[in-house]
Amino acid sequence: MWGESDCIFLLADWVHAVRGVDLGAKWRMTYSSAGECQRITGYFTDPVGFMDAQVEPLGLERTDAPQPGDIAVCNVPFTKHPVGGVKVADNAWLFKGEEGTTTLHSKLVGVLAAWSVGYEG
Repeated sequence: MWGESDCIFLLADWVHAVRGVDLGAKWRMTYSSAGECQRITGYFTDPVGFMDAQVEPLGLERTDAPQPGDIAVCNVPFTKHPVGGVKVADNAWLFKGEEGTTTLHSKLVGVLAAWSVGYEG
């Protein structure tokens, strides 16, 4: 559901579970469609800039070599716009779609920017 469990909240909920801070608190339940998401957050215009602004206060740093547990904004084959994902294995990423979650092999994922979350599994 937009504004509750979309790709932005996949990342926010994961960071909350690992770091104890809800990145999505400001945005949660403030929109209910893709259009409202864009109008309120600006995510589709600048998804990397949007995420930078959310993670910067936590001190999450960008990484060029994401590890399992790290988050990213990615291009994937089944979407028209970049989506947020969590790296779940050395060769796999988890994404949230309208019908549920999807795991994709890393070679299908184009990482636009990634941030180290500090997960130790």
